[in-house]
Amino acid sequence: MAPAPDGWTGPKVPRSAHVCPTPIHVCSIPAVTTARDGDQPHLRGWTLDLADHYVAVSRIMPVLVVTGTLKAYDDHLARQALQLMLEQSDQIMAIKDDRGAPFVHKTCLKCHPRCTVFAGGSKLLQLGMVPFGCDGCMSTFVTFKTELAARYFNAVAAQDFATARQIIDA
Repeated sequence: MAPAPDGWTGPKVPRSAHVCPTPIHVCSIPAVTTARDGDQPHLRGWTLDLADHYVAVSRIMPVLVVTGTLKAYDDHLARQALQLMLEQSDQIMAIKDDRGAPFVHKTCLKCHPRCTVFAGGSKLLQLGMVPFGCDGCMSTFVTFKTELAARYFNAVAAQDFATARQIIDA
């Protein structure tokens, strides 16, 4: 595989032309922390380990942080880890939320001015995030019901929330 303009040689996944006409680079980098299942990590340990991990990856390539990796930890520590990442790297490009409210509401308020924040697959979750600063959702419908995904996206973009609610309810 020929390297991308930025030097990345990993796999590329073409995105829907409706969403973005260019391919994106894909590489899953699971976080490795010192916390064990059932432990509630402390700020000096887990939060800094996690932030350092993603910041180190961001020196090599742009990073999308998935909040599902933070589900085992309380909202305050998870949000502190995100803040540290954003303070230490300008290559933390996006946050995909899988935790939901109320975590995502505060995360949008604190992080959205600095990077893209989007919902992880649920239109209902995404619609609840819009007032707090949400850029979209990762829709599974885009692969098999493209027209429905486009209608929903266009309704939200036009702030036609009645139509967006009807699409969710259908």
